[in-house]
Amino acid sequence: LEEAREILEAMSTRGVEGSGGEAGGRELAPWPVNVHVIGKDILRFHSVYWPAMLTSAGLPTPSRVFSHGFLTKDGLKMGKSMGNTLDPIELLDAYGADAVRFYFLKSISFGNDGDFNEERFINVVNDSLANDVGNLVNRCLNLLRKNGGGGFSLSA
Repeated sequence: LEEAREILEAMSTRGVEGSGGEAGGRELAPWPVNVHVIGKDILRFHSVYWPAMLTSAGLPTPSRVFSHGFLTKDGLKMGKSMGNTLDPIELLDAYGADAVRFYFLKSISFGNDGDFNEERFINVVNDSLANDVGNLVNRCLNLLRKNGGGGFSLSA
């Protein structure tokens, strides 16, 4: 029983960023966290079995479990054998973190399955950021030029 407790404690507290130590020169947050964010396919394990094991070992259990949906690409489940994986590093290098973050927050609701399509990604980012935000900035700048008393300059 003591060995099982040690294994559960190790799974809950060590080998994970946030274990209260340092990793790569970064200070890590205290552990254990009390919120789990998991894929919907392992919801039963993380909301029933894992808390039961932690409780039986006398360890703290998560206060909340959030389950997210699956991410597909072009309507198909991603897989290396299909060759349709989404490389986040390539996506960030090509479009930047802000555009990627904006797309996923705007287009995919938390908890539901979401589909990534590069053409749709480009259209959403261009339509929302370039057109809508660009239009807002242009209108604000025109208002400042018109009503700013001539003291407004675009140079930094």
